[in-house]
Amino acid sequence: MLQSITVKNFAIIDNISIDFNEGFTAITGETGAGKSLLIDAIGLLLGDKASVNMIRTGEQKAIIEGVFCNLGINTQNVLRENDLLEDDLLIIRKEINTSGKSFVKVNGSTVTMTQLEALATTLADIHTQNDTKKLFEPRNYLSFIDDQKTLLILKEYQNLRNEYIEKIKALDDLVSNITTYQKEKDYLEYQYDILTKANLKVGELENLEEEYNIMNNFELIFKNLSNIKNDFKDHNINETLYGINNTFEKLASVDSRYSKMAEVVKNAYYDLVDVEATSTQYLNHLEFDDQHFQELIERINYLKDLKYKYKMSVEELIAYRDDLSQKINCLEDNDYLLMNAKKAVESAYQKTLNKAMELSSARKSNALFLEKNIKVALCDLMLDKVVLKIVFTSNLKKEQTVNSFAKNGIDNVDIMISFNPGEELRELSKVASGGEMSRVMLAIKTHLMTNLELSTMIFDEIDSGISGEVAYEVAKKLREISKYTQVLAITHLPIVASLADSHLYISKQVINDKTSTIIKELNNEERINELAKMISPNDQTGKSKELALNMLNLR
Repeated sequence: MLQSITVKNFAIIDNISIDFNEGFTAITGETGAGKSLLIDAIGLLLGDKASVNMIRTGEQKAIIEGVFCNLGINTQNVLRENDLLEDDLLIIRKEINTSGKSFVKVNGSTVTMTQLEALATTLADIHTQNDTKKLFEPRNYLSFIDDQKTLLILKEYQNLRNEYIEKIKALDDLVSNITTYQKEKDYLEYQYDILTKANLKVGELENLEEEYNIMNNFELIFKNLSNIKNDFKDHNINETLYGINNTFEKLASVDSRYSKMAEVVKNAYYDLVDVEATSTQYLNHLEFDDQHFQELIERINYLKDLKYKYKMSVEELIAYRDDLSQKINCLEDNDYLLMNAKKAVESAYQKTLNKAMELSSARKSNALFLEKNIKVALCDLMLDKVVLKIVFTSNLKKEQTVNSFAKNGIDNVDIMISFNPGEELRELSKVASGGEMSRVMLAIKTHLMTNLELSTMIFDEIDSGISGEVAYEVAKKLREISKYTQVLAITHLPIVASLADSHLYISKQVINDKTSTIIKELNNEERINELAKMISPNDQTGKSKELALNMLNLR
């Protein structure tokens, strides 16, 4: 249940902290004082989208923090899966900044919106006036029917549906490619033949250009290597170094300071011996093959022409050649490839269809249970003559296309209802009045509370459009629900407020030209005065107070 909430700098709310009780809490107050803002704040803790417009004028950020206790098994499981479970308390904190950024922490750890939404579905349900409007949209009806079991099946179905769509697209692409390749077959084979005969190799052009540069400078290389050989011979370089080395070694035997010099000269001597031998070897093997040089030039020019023609590097030409090979193979093997692709589509279609039928069957079982529960609840709400039926129609398309299966399954659902004896069943969205819609939605919410095992139910004017005896029955239903789960209800009806276990009053005051919201839990005397004001704001006889006292005694 929601134990407490703290709200700072949220719209006209300056800084309030509220402790909530178990059972049924009524929330009343002035129009525009912030009753719905309190519900909005709780909604933000449960994953509703934040906006910078929610921040109180002149402030940099809004902060909302809620504490939940007596956590249910489903809530504990979600917390445990995300490594967020701490004792039996859950603290959700949301900050909204003027920069547009907002973040949420659960038990001190920052979480994603996906994690928060998964957690919120186990904690509470908020009914707003817009929720009643959902009854006018049959596309929302599946959300009333689905439970934890069907939602798991739905997820499996959606995964299979995605795989099926991928297989369909792969088949479509293959058919398209084969058609395109058939038209281009001669051209593809011609291009492949050219590039195959080119016998391309990675890095070949760079290696050829390096070899060309060497052969093109043959005379320069020959002349300089010959000069080096003559210099070594004419100047006795190595013999001279050898002699210098011997001299330093003699000195080193007398004075150790010359040891290092002897080592340097010795190393230089051996290095130069290697240089002389290697350069002489290069010179001895140096020869110019005019035919090879011409072949080299022709190959380089050929590769450059290919690069220019195709606007590709040699490496890209190799990749293009391999791609051409795959396309040509595809043409040669198209019957085999098409057969396999069609088999894959058929298999994916059947798996998706089987899971869709399983989902539909589970939903229909849930719908029978929902029908029964709604009828029982509507009887309690003075709609005992109602005949209600949840009708399923299939949206499955027999053709195997990407649109064969809808995202949420193969079921279209409508709620057919007759409120009066003798009237034929008609779509709920077309025949119900505002008061009837409110009662139907309350009946559905009662079912959802049981189905989803929620610990808190929040109602924003679920009693809209009703009065008198019907209002009393709605109040009794809220009180009945509160025996199993915490109920918070914003109401303008004194009969509803009177049956609550606790009563919060919301008002506003202006201080220094700024409006602030004030929330107060009423004691018994204050409740009598508030109910009397709700019954008749201008009563001078005291009858309203007397009636208010009688209403409280009805509990």
